[in-house]
Amino acid sequence: MFENIQFKIGHWLLVVLLISGCMKVDASSVKASSSAITSCTEKELVNYKTQILNSLSSLQTDTDFSFAVVAEDGREIRYDRGVSRMNTTYDSASTSKWPTATIILSFMESAANQASQGVDRLTLNSKPQDFFGLDSLQWPIEVDDPLANMTLRDLLSFTSGLVSEPSCIIPGNGTITMETCVRNIALENKVNGKIPGREFYYSGTHLQVAGLMAIKARDRALNITNSTWQDLFSDFKVKTGLFANATYDLPSTLNPRLAGGMHWTGNEYLAFLKANYFNEILLSGAMPGESAPYWQLQRADQIANASIGNSPAIDKIGEDWHYGLGLWLQCHRSSFSSCVSSVSTGPTSLPVSSWASPGSYGAFPFMDLENKFYGIIARQGAKGTFDKGYAIFEPVSYTVQKWAKKDCRK
Repeated sequence: MFENIQFKIGHWLLVVLLISGCMKVDASSVKASSSAITSCTEKELVNYKTQILNSLSSLQTDTDFSFAVVAEDGREIRYDRGVSRMNTTYDSASTSKWPTATIILSFMESAANQASQGVDRLTLNSKPQDFFGLDSLQWPIEVDDPLANMTLRDLLSFTSGLVSEPSCIIPGNGTITMETCVRNIALENKVNGKIPGREFYYSGTHLQVAGLMAIKARDRALNITNSTWQDLFSDFKVKTGLFANATYDLPSTLNPRLAGGMHWTGNEYLAFLKANYFNEILLSGAMPGESAPYWQLQRADQIANASIGNSPAIDKIGEDWHYGLGLWLQCHRSSFSSCVSSVSTGPTSLPVSSWASPGSYGAFPFMDLENKFYGIIARQGAKGTFDKGYAIFEPVSYTVQKWAKKDCRK
């Protein structure tokens, strides 16, 4: 379950972007005007930090964890419980969804992919059969099956119509190839009556298919036939310097579960969050044929017109979060439609500016551009304890916001 443009408000320029029918702010590059808040003294900031640390130390929780939060200006708060450290290696569970989607988008921006012509170029409108072929040995979904219309955008937003997970996904089969696993996904979901784009269904199937599309697109771009997910991940590491020692190896490197089969340390994931916050991974310019830059599209609400078929955010914590491309849009309201950010320009309120990719073991990476911080709860509890990790952050979230923004208003 649960991969630098700067502008300022006030005396700086506020950049507002209209994406998918709603207003979006690249708050990774927001610098708030000090006139909007009451600046804190150093003593007041220390008091906030002490409150946060005291709250974390007094929490009753199910397993050890490490907590790290970084303000936009570089100030940090860190806390380790028990034997957990920020350099402890943890199974990712669904925290890998954000990096996986980002790796795919990063490849799509690459010069090699952009040089490909026609259907050989991977875009958000690409379909699996563009790269696998429509036959029983590769992608056995007939042309008259509604699932034949699924696109990469549907896959990355979990609206593809693939709702059934074969055994190569859950718990995972490391003895077969990704190609065989993706074929099994198609076999298990074909003729299921689902129409792509209509229903959000949180599962591991979507990213496995999307990842194989990127692998095959890499083959075509480089005129080779042996690309693997490890190659795509290596390309990403070289380009960004991120996740240097992280691995996709569950259940195996041959068939890594892209939606949850990663190993990382808290420090590695924190560096990934920083790069996202300051917009250092995906390019700032729109790609040919796309409506907006990928860093904007990834954070935009991609399921505004879809029904909710399966949402652990609703089931586990009662939050109507929506989804972008591989990450959650956090909304702390009973209905997403009523959730707006307090950042505004003129009469227009902006929607959420907070994203996360929680995992089934309770790890909780988060990024809040309006309130000027990013961070992670790194932990590995029992499977299905996503809500336990979320419960660690919620009691301190308000104080974290005040500390990060240096807001000492009473």
